[in-house]
Amino acid sequence: MSVNGINNTGTFTVHNLTSTVITGNHNNQSPQEPNQPGASRTNPNEKKTLREKLEAKLRNLELDGAINPHEEFCRTKMTIFYSETTNPDNLADKLYEVKTLSKQDVEKVKSKVWNYEKNAALYDIVVSKRALFELLEALKTSGNENILKLIEELVES
Repeated sequence: MSVNGINNTGTFTVHNLTSTVITGNHNNQSPQEPNQPGASRTNPNEKKTLREKLEAKLRNLELDGAINPHEEFCRTKMTIFYSETTNPDNLADKLYEVKTLSKQDVEKVKSKVWNYEKNAALYDIVVSKRALFELLEALKTSGNENILKLIEELVES
């Protein structure tokens, strides 16, 4: 006999050689308040990470019919991203290190003269590749926490 564990609805499965017994909240009941029978072991008030919030926002945009949810998500703050992202060459290098950008992509960004143009090229590539998740860590490690704050505002709106 083996126990597979408790899932997010408080259900667990016990397997025997000849049968499976499911116990717990198995009557399609809604999870109850914590510490109630059938309640979920996860805290519903637990804060979600920025990535989890972004995933949910992109999923909603896609369900609303957005062709490229990543582009639609960034649209209202794109000019701020262009003007306030610092050191786009370093950001491009960080994205190259995690295989989000190709060598040609990095060269395209670095070939621009002004930071605004470099950032426009960089974000255009990231959005077209639907690589916002990779961008989050690269922003953090390249000293662009200000842009992370803007993204946080967007996921909350």
